Amino acid sequence: VDTDALNLQTEEQADNYSSFQNMIKTRRTTSNYNPIDFSDMIVSRLQDSMERAIRLGTTAPNHRRTELTTYYRIVANTDNCNQLLNICYNVALCKNLKTKTKQEAQINAESKEEKWKNTICGFIVVCVGSQPMQDDQYPYKSISTNDATCNGDDFDYWYDAIPLRPPQTERQLDDYASACASIQNILLSLHSEDWGSKWASGPM
Repeated sequence: VDTDALNLQTEEQADNYSSFQNMIKTRRTTSNYNPIDFSDMIVSRLQDSMERAIRLGTTAPNHRRTELTTYYRIVANTDNCNQLLNICYNVALCKNLKTKTKQEAQINAESKEEKWKNTICGFIVVCVGSQPMQDDQYPYKSISTNDATCNGDDFDYWYDAIPLRPPQTERQLDDYASACASIQNILLSLHSEDWGSKWASGPM
């Protein structure tokens, strides 16, 4: 037995373990982003990184193999991104109208929309199916930005915070947990390629 080779192999394994564990240990939520140059090179690199991250997300444990998690990759300066930013604006506006004047609420919402528009170059939206209906009062109304009147108290309810209805069954809980595990895989993958990221939930 070549003990020197075994020792070298053990050291290499230890380095690999240490590197992987250090990646997990050093990942942090990034809340403040610098303005980004949305050049073709950056966008191309981002798209590749997001694709790899989502592929790793799909490897998360899924106890019942229902595979109900869906991923939407949204890159900055696209129609889909503009729609998401519009939702971001309206959610912030609706939230602020409860405590601020209309003018103050609009300024705050515009500031958040501009921050997202100018500093975040991509979004991965993670959805999990077969969960309790979150808004069973109006299940058939279409979600359209044209519905938002922004005239005061009659602000479109779709942008308001709705009561959270958590998983009700063991299967729903398993599926929700699987989606959360997949998000952690995504965040770690992005971190390994030097992308800052943030996990956002709630009305947004």
